[in-house]
Formats: sequence, structure tokens, C-alpha cells
Amino acid sequence: MALEKNPSTQPTFSIARALQIALPIVVLTITAGYLARQAVSAAGPGPAPDGQVDYRAIGAIPVSEDGRVKPLDTVARNALLQISGKQSMVDEMLLESEDKNEADRSAIRWLTEILTGRPEARDRAVFRIDDPELLGLIGKTQDDGKYFSINDLAPAAAEIQEQSIAASQKDDEDQTRFEKHLLELAHKVNLYRQLASGLRPHLIPPDSAEQDWEPLWTAASGTGMRINDAASRRAGWATWRDVLIAFQDGNAAEINDAVQAQLALKEGLARQDVRKAEFEQWFNAFRPFALGIALYILAGLLGLLTLMLRPVLGPGWYRSLWGAGTAVLALTLALHTGALIARMWLQGRPPVTNLYSSAVVVGWATVLFALAIEMISRLGIASFASSFVGVATLVIAHNLAMDGDTMGVMQAVLDSNFWLGTHVITIILGYAAVFLAGFLAILYIVLGMFTPLLDKKSARLLSGMVYGVTCFALMFSFIGTVLGGIWADQSWGRFWGWDPKENGAIMIVLITAIILHARWGNLLKDRGIMVLAVSGNIITAWSWFGTNLLEVGLHSYGFMDGAMLKLAVFAISQLIFMGVAMAVPMSCWVSNYKVNPHRLQTGASGPLGLDKQEWQIYGLLVPCALLMGLTFSVTILTCFFRLDLIGAIGITAVGSPLLILLISTVLYLAILWRPGVQLLNSKPASLNGI
Repeated sequence: MALEKNPSTQPTFSIARALQIALPIVVLTITAGYLARQAVSAAGPGPAPDGQVDYRAIGAIPVSEDGRVKPLDTVARNALLQISGKQSMVDEMLLESEDKNEADRSAIRWLTEILTGRPEARDRAVFRIDDPELLGLIGKTQDDGKYFSINDLAPAAAEIQEQSIAASQKDDEDQTRFEKHLLELAHKVNLYRQLASGLRPHLIPPDSAEQDWEPLWTAASGTGMRINDAASRRAGWATWRDVLIAFQDGNAAEINDAVQAQLALKEGLARQDVRKAEFEQWFNAFRPFALGIALYILAGLLGLLTLMLRPVLGPGWYRSLWGAGTAVLALTLALHTGALIARMWLQGRPPVTNLYSSAVVVGWATVLFALAIEMISRLGIASFASSFVGVATLVIAHNLAMDGDTMGVMQAVLDSNFWLGTHVITIILGYAAVFLAGFLAILYIVLGMFTPLLDKKSARLLSGMVYGVTCFALMFSFIGTVLGGIWADQSWGRFWGWDPKENGAIMIVLITAIILHARWGNLLKDRGIMVLAVSGNIITAWSWFGTNLLEVGLHSYGFMDGAMLKLAVFAISQLIFMGVAMAVPMSCWVSNYKVNPHRLQTGASGPLGLDKQEWQIYGLLVPCALLMGLTFSVTILTCFFRLDLIGAIGITAVGSPLLILLISTVLYLAILWRPGVQLLNSKPASLNGI
């Protein structure tokens, strides 16, 4: 007799199953479509309409600055970023046109006005001044705003120059806060004057391979920039003279014709330089790292949602939501990877050449490691942790870009060789692994202390993640340190000199070795291992940035004034996590409570042993947690990118998201600990040491 198949074992198809399959596909398609639209938009709308100046064509003009050929658009963005802290201008310039792409082209428009001597350039409010004393020096107050024009600074120009010269003669540690801000302003004014005088960038291309690029002033043959003078030494000066004359006349058609004549000169340049300049203009408009920040936030929120809803979602919806978050993270990693490869091609160098690129690579490597872990664990924990690190490192990179061209090189890399290239890349991978282990440990502490999500299985998996990542961290850190010693022996004649950077590298090796030995020797349990892993964040941050702040040793080329406070705040935050984890007994951790036996007997318990009423309360935690994550992301973007995202409601851009974050955090804790009164009556799980 033939066996009948059990209908209950046959695969069934339902609308719910279709939606579960469709969710990650739809999310990935929408995200990829958004990136594709941004990529097409970055290519530009084509030639400007009749009667309008084609500023995109002006931005495409190849120039030379800092030893490499780049589009004028890059010079404009970098100069505006150094002077105002942003790459676009949201002022009266944007109100003159309804073109939605005007904001992106405002930097090249601003620089064009400076280069061509347009009077409105002196009225553009681009100089950001926050210091009250400095505002008083130029006759302004905080009520007058934060951005001022060169005309606003003109009455105090002599005073600024005199006091800045006096301040520059002091040692850095002896300079007051006002003097440091004054020197920053003087540097910005000097940059503006160099642009206005034609000293930078080098606009005139060589007529032959034996010649170098020349700035506009030099190419004018000492005519004092009298643009009607027919004398010229190069063809490039004649075409730029036509551009200047056309801008004086204000005829858009003549301006565009003169710009096209200038662009035609690129046929005489090296083809590789031309291709790189064309691609770099598109790369600037596409802004892959800014897009990466937004997508990492999206992936992190999806990971957080997956983590919070894991106990209440069925297997199908859980896999669907996890798949959506993982797909977005993978797509963002692909974008991050493509941007790194593009920078390598533009520079013709390894991926890590300065502090900016080191931050970009640390974020990339962290996400790469986490994505591999996530494919094994499928918990959403690694996705959330790596997304946070990805956002943080790209925000750090954005702030490091304030110094100018991010494709420049460090002093120590100018004589690059095999040992240095491999040392830098390997040690950066070690940084990334330590940070990933540290932030996974923070999640262990937070989830275990404040939520019932850290069950035995999750704790075991999370502990295994930290252990595995720490093994990789030790391997990369040790190998990178040895490679650095080999390079130092070749370059400086000694393998080890107890330089602060070298000390920081060996500290990373030691902390990772201590963590592994503590685990192997059963000296510490999971909680103690996690506390040590969090301490690795402090040591790595110090080795990465802190040693550069000392201004001693051979690795002090990355000095950043004011970064010590941010580093100290980060260290204090990590110490708080460590202190709370050790101070609060595990019997008080929410994840360590057991269910009252009568619930199991009556069958009233649900997932994780919580009854229906408690899960209704816990359900309120999810939107609170998402609101906390979202407002934290808005706070980061507002503080570091200075975006007035919600200024229209009359509250300061920084204060509003901070207020929402505070309220949501208090609400989260209030909801969480309210059912805790009932849970305290249950027996705590047995403790496993520290």
C-alpha cells in the first residue's frame, strides 16, 4: 500500500509568505534605485539652458594643486569646506535660481566669482566664526549669526593680521582659545586671498611636457592681471583672459564659449590626468561617503528592529526582516568598497595614505568583518554594531576633511615602499577588529542589563563573536607592528624606538593577548571578557589618534587641535560602560531573570517567559528604541555636518534631537523597569562569576 503524504508536511504558499520573500527584495531594490538615481544625477543635467552660465563645465576645467591634476570643482569644494565647514552654500545664492542642483554647484559658482573678481563674491557669508571674542574683534555679536563675508572682516583685517602674527610666535600649549581660533580665521582669510589673487590653484596648463602648470598671476607675465593686455606666454592664459573678459561683460553665451575653449586645452594634457579629472568631478557630485552614512543608519535601524522583535516574530518574518537589513548593509559595503577603489585609482596609491583615509578604511573593514559574522549568527547584532561604527568612522573622516584635499599624503608615506604599505593596511585592519569586538561587547552589556533579549543562546553566540574577532585583532595587530618595525629599520635605522605610536601599537597587541589568555585560562567569565573588550576601544582610539596629539616622536604628523577633548569624551563613555557592567550585579540584569514557575504551569507565559501584558509593555520599547536610534543619528548628523534638519520649528538644530533623545531614553527606561517590579519576585538565574 502506497504511503500517503502528510498534508501538514507539504510546503504551502500564502500571502504572508509572499510578503516575507518580497520585503528584502523591495527594500534592496528601492535602496539600489536610489543610489542609481544619485549616480545619474551626479553626471549632470547636460549643457546649461540658453542665458545661463554652465557652472558644471567650469567645474570640469582641469587644474593643478598640491602636486596633482584635479577638476576645478574639487578645488572649490575643498576651499569652501576649509573656510565655512561645508561644501555648499545655502544663502541668497540659492534663492536666485530654482534649479534643484544649484546647491551642489554653489561651491564652483562661489569660486568662479572669486577668480573672476565679481563684486558679489565679497558679500558671500562663508567665514564661520563661533568664538565670542573673535566676533567682538570684527564688531559682531552672536545675534548676527555664525557666517560672515570678507567685507564683514575688512574693518578688522589689520588687527586680525597683527594679532595672528603675535599668536603664531607662541608655542601651541601657550596659546589661548581665542588665539587658536584667531589663527584658524587668519588661515582662512589667507586662503581666500590666494584664490582671489590668482596664486592658487595653477590654472594655466603646460604647452609641452617640459613645462609645469602655472598660476594665473604668473602666467600674466607681470601685467598685474590687466586682462586686456594681449601679451601672454601660453595658450592657456589667452583662453582664461577670454573667460575673465566674458564674466566682466556678463554675457552667458560668451562665458560658455570661453569656457569650452578652455576645456579644449585638455586635449594637450596626459590622457590619464584628463580621465581622472573627469571622473573626480562625478565622484564629488555623487558623494559616496555621505550616502554611505545615510545607508549605514538605515541598515543599523533595520538591525535594531530585527534584534528587538526577534522574540515575538515568527521564523518567516524574522528571516525576512533580517534579510532586508543584511541586504542594505551589503549594498552599503559595496558602495563603500567602490569608493575606496575609486580613491586608490585617483591617487595611484594604497588605500591608507592619511588620517582621513584611515578612518574610511577602518569603517570599511569593520563592516566587512561584521557582515561575515552576521551571515553565520543571523541575529542582527553584528549588523547593528558595524553600522554604528561605519557611521562614526565616516563622520570622523568628514571632520578630518576640513584640513583640505583628502587625497594628499602624509609626510611618512612620501617615501612609501612595500613594508610601509603592508604595515599601514595590516595595522588598520587590527584597529577595525578591536573596535568591532569592543562595540559587540557594549551590545552584550546593554542587551543583558536592560532587555530580556540576551538569552543563553544569544549570550553564547555574542561571546563567540567577540572571541573570534579578538583573535583576528591580535593577528593583524601583531603582524602590522612587526611590519612597521621592519620599515622603521629601513627608513630610520632602528627596529624599535619607543615612539608614542609604537607604544600604542604594542598596547593593542597586549590588550588583545590579555583578553584571549583570560578566556583560555578561565580567569574571567563572559562579563569580564566583555569589559576588557570595551577597554580595547580606549586603547585603540589612543593609538590611532591620541599619539598624534602629543606632537612628539616621528608620528606626530597628524596633529589636530581640539581633538583631545573629543577623544577624552569617547574614553569616558567607554569607562562608563565598563564601570556600570562591573558595578551592577548580574542578578539585577533584566536578561538574568527567570519566569515564575506558576506561569509555566498555567501556560500563561509567552516568548522568553513573559506573559501577554508584559509583552504589550515590551512592545512599547521597540518604537522607543527606534526613536532613540533615529534621534541619535540625527544628532550626529546635526553636530558634525551642521545640518539644520528641524530648525523650522524654532528649536536649535542641536538641542532638538538631543531633547528627543533624552525623552525617549527616559521613557524607554521607565517602561522597562515598570514590569521589573513584577520580575523581581522571580528567582534570578545562577551567576557565572564575572
